Amino acid sequence: MEFIKIIEQTQEFNGNLNEYLKTSLESDNKDICKGWDFLKTNLTKPLKEILNYFDYWNLVYNSKKENEILSYYLIKYAEKYDLSEELKQQLGSFVYVWNDIKRECEKIQEEQNLKDKLLNENYILIEDLTNKEKLKEINNLKVNCVFNRDKIGLLGSFENTESHEGKFLFDENRNLLFFVPKGHSRTGQILRSRFYYKEIKNYSKPL
Repeated sequence: MEFIKIIEQTQEFNGNLNEYLKTSLESDNKDICKGWDFLKTNLTKPLKEILNYFDYWNLVYNSKKENEILSYYLIKYAEKYDLSEELKQQLGSFVYVWNDIKRECEKIQEEQNLKDKLLNENYILIEDLTNKEKLKEINNLKVNCVFNRDKIGLLGSFENTESHEGKFLFDENRNLLFFVPKGHSRTGQILRSRFYYKEIKNYSKPL
């Protein structure tokens, strides 16, 4: 698993939690929260254990995760932590950083699982959308296409990977490839990121 691999490869900080948080605050602030680079590249041994701990990831709120970390240290290592407000905030930054890393790893893993599944089902993967001649070759091809479909929700626009039957149309004027879903001859979506397709020879109804 990608996330476990990153935890294992992260260098170990030899010190207690207070020292770890203080050192992270003193490091360069190059990203969203203070000491981002330090927090994602250094872990104490107990923190490595916590991030491998299944129940920790069942906790929804960051504050509960912070309490879980402190409880883990207190119970397993019998150490007392009276963190200053600044260090408490930095513990919250640690939780945020590793939540973010885990989300990114899960996205990578999901994409790899999808890729393995579709290639095993004889889909063709197109990643280079700058090769216009290659895209022209699949113009008017009737296919099943797996792509990131544009969606609009309550919080704004987003993408969702979906599978649809339809055909490709290459727009010579705009030099773009469109996917037109079956039954929607007047609507389509520009393919801007990787997509998979498999040609379909026989349709119950024509496109």
